[in-house]
Order: sequence, then structure tokens, then C-alpha cells
Amino acid sequence: CEYYSMYKELIKYWELNYPGLIYHLDYEKLVKNSEMEIKKVLHFLDIDEEEACFFPQSNTRTTRTASQLQVRSSIYSGSSNKWKLYKEFLPEEFLKMEVNA
Repeated sequence: CEYYSMYKELIKYWELNYPGLIYHLDYEKLVKNSEMEIKKVLHFLDIDEEEACFFPQSNTRTTRTASQLQVRSSIYSGSSNKWKLYKEFLPEEFLKMEVNA
């Protein structure tokens, strides 16, 4: 809960200092309709659509990140709602923040 509050404060800081330059990607929407959400990101960044943008798992370039395996996978939707398994253990303040997010 404290981590989430700190995250919200950090985002607020960046939005105040760089208005209109922060894009909020809703992961739930990305999982449900990846093509539409990818198009929105590309439009926000003023980048032309290319077929490869919609199939990042097909990219063969070298990747040096901690998430190398994930980069080569399709968009994963399996864990989006797993947090709800622990809902009864979360403080009420967190649940209110989640509803207002």
C-alpha cells in the first residue's frame, strides 16, 4: 500500500513537471485489445505503424535485459487479476486507490 502511494506521488510529480508528456498505459486494456492500445501508444509517440509493432515477440534483435524471455513472448494476460486473490488481506485505503486509479 505504501509502495502504491509512493508510485502515485511520483507520477503526480512527473505529470506536473512534464504535462502532456506522460502516457498512461492500462495493462488490462493492453491485454484485452493489444492492437488498439499499441496504436494509441504509437499515436502518442508520433510513430508510424508498422506490422512489427503488433508482434514484438517476433523481433530477432539482441536483448540485454532481465526480462529477455518475456521480450520473446506474446503479451501475457495470465496474471492481470491475480492480485484479487489477496483482496481480503489488503488495507481498505489500497482498495479505494485501486477503484479511483
